[in-house]
Amino acid sequence: MIRIKPVIYPCTVFVSNNKEESLSFLKKKYNYSANFSNFSLGNSVMLSKEEEGMTIFFILVSEKYDEVITSHECIHIRWWILDFFGIKIDSENHEALTYLHDFIIRKIKKNLYKLWIV
Repeated sequence: MIRIKPVIYPCTVFVSNNKEESLSFLKKKYNYSANFSNFSLGNSVMLSKEEEGMTIFFILVSEKYDEVITSHECIHIRWWILDFFGIKIDSENHEALTYLHDFIIRKIKKNLYKLWIV
C-alpha cells in the first residue's frame, strides 16, 4: 500500500493492489467496512467523517498493473478531490483535473508497481 499526498491539495490518497490488506486497513484505521465483494477490476472510496474533520481517498487496483483500471479509478478520485476542495471543472477550466490525474497515475506506477516512468 502506498500513500499519496497531492502537492497542492491537503489530503491523502491511499492506494493498494491487495484486497485483504485494503479491507483490514480501512477497518482498523478508519472503522470502515468496505464491501469489495464485487471487486474484480478496481474500486474507489471517499471516506469523510466531518465530525472528526477527516476525509481520505482510497483506491484499490488490480494486483498486476493495468493502465485502464488504474486510470478509471483515478478518474473517480480526482473528481472527488477537486469537488471536495470546491474546484469546479468545465470545458474552459480543466487543467487542474488533468494535472491531478497525471500526478496520481505517476505515483501509483512508480511507487506501487515499481514501473519506470518517462
